[in-house]
Amino acid sequence: PLGRKLHVLNLQSNGCSLPEDLAQFYQAYDGATMEWSYDCNGDVTKVARININPVTQLCQVRLSGLGVPPGQNLEDDLLDSEDGETWRPSFSRTCKAFCLDKCSACGSTCLVYSCIVPEGPFFHRGVWLLDLALNWHFLCDSFSDYMRLALVHLGLLQWPYALTNLGLGPKYEAASGHGEPNRG
Repeated sequence: PLGRKLHVLNLQSNGCSLPEDLAQFYQAYDGATMEWSYDCNGDVTKVARININPVTQLCQVRLSGLGVPPGQNLEDDLLDSEDGETWRPSFSRTCKAFCLDKCSACGSTCLVYSCIVPEGPFFHRGVWLLDLALNWHFLCDSFSDYMRLALVHLGLLQWPYALTNLGLGPKYEAASGHGEPNRG
């Protein structure tokens, strides 16, 4: 409990506060992991995982240390996108991201905060996927919505890609039933 309190104070010292639904989750649980696998003739294959880091591992993603993908300006938070969304997290001082889960198969799921004016307060901007190519994809508005989406997608590996323009890979699409023509 003391470690949790100190970490939340550290988050607040960064000008951010946990959204209410995530704060309630962390009051009850210090993270959670659920995994699914199947055994085929002794060969165990992991097919699904839902993970929320313990609060002490809710670390800030150091955006400036990642390098800047082509087309992203260090000082510009207003980026146009193909899907009509005008705001995207950027690699600037006016944006902060905290990693809820890091998945080697698809990237990092992050709580994202932005500041409208330099040195002003940071506002929660939702849950985003930072993919392996360092591109941002909006997943949902809240932690509760994120958990619902993870459960609906059965936590299949790479499930966040189903919510992006990249889509699921063929292996995961077949496993999720998205490839089934009569699914509606």
